[in-house]
Amino acid sequence: MSHHESITNDALLRNHDLGISLPGSEVQTGLNFADSLPELFARKELGEDALHVLRECVKIHARIIADIATELPHVRAAVKRATALIKPNQNA
Repeated sequence: MSHHESITNDALLRNHDLGISLPGSEVQTGLNFADSLPELFARKELGEDALHVLRECVKIHARIIADIATELPHVRAAVKRATALIKPNQNA
């Protein structure tokens, strides 16, 4: 194989012959390995922050359920008392 054939058949990267035949159809062109722009949102603002918010929601939900459990006996007593007060007035 002549030097010219080597140049046309092998992938030349900065004029370095790879020593193997690498047709251009097997090379991905257009790859950009340069530093890219930063993401619009940091990782924390995407998944990690959402997980934090979800954990806070679970804590708030647990506090609400606990508050309801604490107040429920008072609400039941108030309803019972109100029902007892209304029944005599309905008979009048």
